[in-house]
Order: sequence, then structure tokens, then C-alpha cells
Amino acid sequence: MYQCPNCKKALQLPARDILIVPCECGMIVNILQDTGATSLVKDSIYRLAPESNHYLQPGTTGLWKNKKFAISGRFLAEGTDGAFSYWTIIFEDGGTAVLSEGYGHYSILQKITVTDQPTRKKLSQSRAGTTIKFNGDRQYRLIRRSEADSISIEGALCTPEPALPFFTAAFFNEEEGYIEIQYYHNEQSVAFSLDFLEPRQFKFGNTVSGSSVFSLQCEKCNTALPIVAIPYTRDLICFSCKTEYGYNYKKKKFQLITKAAFHNSATAFYLQPGNIGSFNRILFTVIGCCSKEELSGAFASWREYTLFNPVEGFSYLSEYNGHWVYVKEWPRPPLISKRGNDYFIETGNRFDLYNKYRYKVTDAIGEHIYDINNTRKSYCREFVCPPQLMIEEKSDTEECWFYGEHINPSEVKEAFKLDTRPPARRGIGSIQPLMIVDVGKTIMIGIAAILLMILFHIIFAVNKRNERVITTSMEFSDTAKNHSYTSNRFYLNKKESNVEIELSAPGLSNNWIEVSGNLVNTDKGLQVPFTETLSFYSGVENGESWSEGGTRGSVLLTDIPRGNYYIEFEGTSDISSYTEQLTATLLYDVPVHRNLFIVLLIVAATGAAYILISNNNRNKRWNA
Repeated sequence: MYQCPNCKKALQLPARDILIVPCECGMIVNILQDTGATSLVKDSIYRLAPESNHYLQPGTTGLWKNKKFAISGRFLAEGTDGAFSYWTIIFEDGGTAVLSEGYGHYSILQKITVTDQPTRKKLSQSRAGTTIKFNGDRQYRLIRRSEADSISIEGALCTPEPALPFFTAAFFNEEEGYIEIQYYHNEQSVAFSLDFLEPRQFKFGNTVSGSSVFSLQCEKCNTALPIVAIPYTRDLICFSCKTEYGYNYKKKKFQLITKAAFHNSATAFYLQPGNIGSFNRILFTVIGCCSKEELSGAFASWREYTLFNPVEGFSYLSEYNGHWVYVKEWPRPPLISKRGNDYFIETGNRFDLYNKYRYKVTDAIGEHIYDINNTRKSYCREFVCPPQLMIEEKSDTEECWFYGEHINPSEVKEAFKLDTRPPARRGIGSIQPLMIVDVGKTIMIGIAAILLMILFHIIFAVNKRNERVITTSMEFSDTAKNHSYTSNRFYLNKKESNVEIELSAPGLSNNWIEVSGNLVNTDKGLQVPFTETLSFYSGVENGESWSEGGTRGSVLLTDIPRGNYYIEFEGTSDISSYTEQLTATLLYDVPVHRNLFIVLLIVAATGAAYILISNNNRNKRWNA
């Protein structure tokens, strides 16, 4: 049993691993379990009020890996690098873990043992993205390092006594995932493995209903400015007069920034702070609007809107030339399976480097969760796999990744129930859905399709009978230019097939023959008419030989049902010329090569059209 060193009351520890607990008298007590003594946590540690502007609270319940837990306390670290909450959770078996939460990212932290971890001093001198070796000479990528200037506590915690500045570092290894190391009092450090989850996966219960909205009255124009994203809000700009306020973590209040950064700016923002809209079934409030501009190149500028939901955190809408992208920060680097200088493969999709730049904020109103006056050091790279986008934004202290998806302007208008029309589209958007295909893959698919069709055609052709049923001849002379023919009956025994009539007049010269007739079904009295003309002309003109037409032809009759038939036809020729002989042959159940050639031509033409349109669209996108 431990006692408060101030009031001597007994302290109730909800679990065996609890190290920090508040007393009813107002003291925050540090439990020194090794010596059995208690000591006061330093006066620089704040005690959070129960209404600490968060939907989670001590007593909130949840589920992780089918294990029920309850939150016992919160450790809030705030500083120039942001604000993060570390909630102590107690499982039903008495075990503890830490629920890390900030900006809509949630993860369970479990203590692990690492060796040769880097010192706080070494990490404070390392840039984000640096490879650092520890834990058996394994390579880890430094994703984030942060220092907290202010610490606030509510409830009972399983964390050691913190020291200011409170220092944390997050690392990523593609085999082991995320590791976070926290540095406490007297250089004590604790390492954790991280398991990222969506908030809905925790199935939280007993949460705070509603969300707290604070208000600040502008010192210049008396406009009431709502503040909904404390403690994440870093900058606040008046909607009316553009007066700017910065959040002081140590004093827990917003202070006037006297330097006028945006007083002379007048960006036409389509959305306004306070607009409420739904994306992916999540209700967001627009809390901030800003205009950004590249620092080099064509100095492209775009509008960005910060969206906030108390549970899901932050998302963004970016608009450039009327093209919209919905963006959400990823809590981890991409799971890159293959990387080049200008691309990477993520979950089977190739993302190509589209743009790289530094930027500045040229106009802003409302709440913003970063220092909008200090963005020039951030380096951004955009990788596109339309309609998807991955953005890497790197500073000295953090490497952030954002995932974006193209959305239509009409979706934005509908989501926020606005009457005004969105900005008109100009040009092609970086991830606007267009028909763009992989040329090599398209050619391979086309070749495979052609080979497959030829194979099927050969299989079907082999099964065709190609049976000769009738062959007859007609002799034409200068006295007999009209002939008729009627065959004997014959039986076609397939349920349905075709009949081809081949005509040949090898002696035809500067003349024509027209053959017309009927294939007659004697069972049903049905007739299938046909007509074919052969013509062949040749000569010499201006010393050059010429010819047109031919001496052979054919007629294909399809969908001929089973039954008894005879064929009748008549041949007619020009009486002024002489023709030797016309031979007519009736073939049954013949392979039809013409259809194959037509289909192959369609496949080739379609593939060529896809490639041409794709290359044109690709050029438009990359030259936009």
C-alpha cells in the first residue's frame, strides 16, 4: 500500500504496473516500486482537467485482439513537433499496455527489449530518413523524432517519471515494422512495438458524448473564432481580418502573432471553416483553408482544406485548377516491395514520381495543425498511380506519408450540400482518371488473345467436314449466254451448319457472269436465295497493262438447318463476248476463315487505338 506524501491518504493502484497516479489532494505521485517509497512528480507536469477536449477518457472501454481493456489514464505530450496522447490501458487479467493516439492515428504500444539503442543526443542530431543501426546491428529508418515542452497527466499511468523535454523517436524496419523509443527521466528509455489500428477496430465504449468547442474573440475585429481541434491546432487566423494567433503549449493559450502574414491576401476559397460534409461515411468539419505555392519552377499554387473529425482525426481536400484530391495521412511508410529512383511498388501498384517541390503558404484562415509560417524547409515528392496518389513530405524531424484519391468536383459539392458551383476544371489533373494502359502489357495481352483465337479456330476447323455435295459445269458460247441448273435432292444432316457455293470461270476475259438461285428446303418449303457476279477485264493503256475483277468467287449461306434440299440457279453472261466454262461446286459444313481475319483485325485495331489514346492522355497528364 502506497501513501500520498502530501496528505498521507492511501493511493489506489488499478494495476500492478501503474507508476504514476494522481491523489485526491491534487498531487501527482510517482511510485518508486523498487524502494517502496513515493515521490512527487515535478511541478512542471500539468494535471489535465476532466473536460480535456477528447472523446476518450479514463473509464473508456475497448477491445484489442479479443482482449477487453479499460483506459486508466492519459499522458499528453505537447511541443513544437505536435501533440500526442499515450493512454494507459488495463486488460481484464491485470496486464497493461499503452494506446498511442494523435491526429487520427491509433496504435497499441507493447514493451520490447532492444539492444544498443541510440542515445537521445545522437537522435536529436539526426535527420528524419536517416538509417540508424541498433538492436543487433539491424538497420532502422528514423521516421520521426520529437521533443515535448509540456506534459499533462490525468488518471493512473504505467509510464515512468517523465523529464522535460520529453523525447521520442519512431523507427521503421520492413521486416519488423514500427518501433518507438521513449526517453524518460535520468536517460531511462523504454522501447515499444507498434500495432496500428483504425479507431473502429477498438470498439470503444463509455466515451465522451459530443466534443468541446472553445472560442477566441479576435483582438482586432472582435470576431468569435471557434477552436475545435485543441490540442492539435498550432495556428489560428481570423476569418474576417486575417489576424493570426499561435498556440503556446506551456501557457495553454493562443497568443497574438504581431507579424501580418496574410493581411493583404484574398484567396477565393470554395469551402469555408464550419462547413460540414461526409467522405467515406465520416462526418468532417472544415476547420482551416489555405493557399499554397511552390517555391520554384512554374510557381504552381493550389488550395487546401483541413477536415476534422474528433474520432477519425484529420483529412484534407486539395484543389488545383478545379481538380480535387481527398488526402489522408498514413501512420507508416508505404510497404514498398520494389523501389527505383523515380518509382516504387506498393501493394502491387506502381507509383511514378510526378513532382517534387518545396512550398510556402500564401493565404490562410481558420485552424491549422502545423506552423504555416515555417514550411519552406519541408521537401515534398508526389508519386502517382491514377486515380491514387502518394505524397512524401520530409522535414528535419519527420517523414510523413499521405495517401490521396481523385474525387469529382460534384462529389465535393454534394458532400457539403453547397449551392455554388466548384471551380471549373482546367487541363488534366495529376491523378484524374484517364484511359492509360501499360503498352508492353497491352501488346502481350493482344498477342495472347490472337494466338488463343487462332488455336480455337484451328480446333473448330478440324471438326468441320468440308464435304463436297455437288459439282456442275456450264458451257457458254456465242449462241447460248443463259443457262439454268437444278440439282438432285441431297440431305444435310447437321443440326445447323453452312453451305458454300464456289464459282470458277478460268476462261473469263473482258466479260462477266451473274449467277443467282435458291437453296430449297423440301421439308419445309423454305428458300435461301443467293447471287454472285464474276467479272474480269484487262488491257493495255499508255503502254501499261491493267486488270480488274477476278475469275473466281463464292457465296456463303449460314445457319442452314438439318433437312432435305436441292439447289437451283441460273447463269447469265454478255452475249457479245465468248466464255468457255463456269464450274459451280457446293460444299457443306466448311471452316470460315473470314470471321477469324475480321476478329483479328478488330483486336489489332482496338489495341492500337488503346495505345494511341493512352499515349496521348499520358502526354497530357505529364505536360500539365
